[in-house]
Amino acid sequence: MIFLGKREGKKKPWVTKEIIDLCDRRIDLMQEKYTSHESRIPETWGKVRMKMKEAKKELIDVASINIDKESAAFLNR
Repeated sequence: MIFLGKREGKKKPWVTKEIIDLCDRRIDLMQEKYTSHESRIPETWGKVRMKMKEAKKELIDVASINIDKESAAFLNR
């Protein structure tokens, strides 16, 4: 089994390797002690939220298309 990022597996199917890498980067930025990185922390949080929303919406769209196809095939029998 392949684990993405620092976590062991994923529970949400829309979470991609790119999103996990952004989350890990966000955590690393928060753990740094220098204030020069403070301006990048909100930017990284925003990127994570945006990517999560896009990925989740895409997964829901694909699932709804699959459901529509299955229901149409069932009704046409």
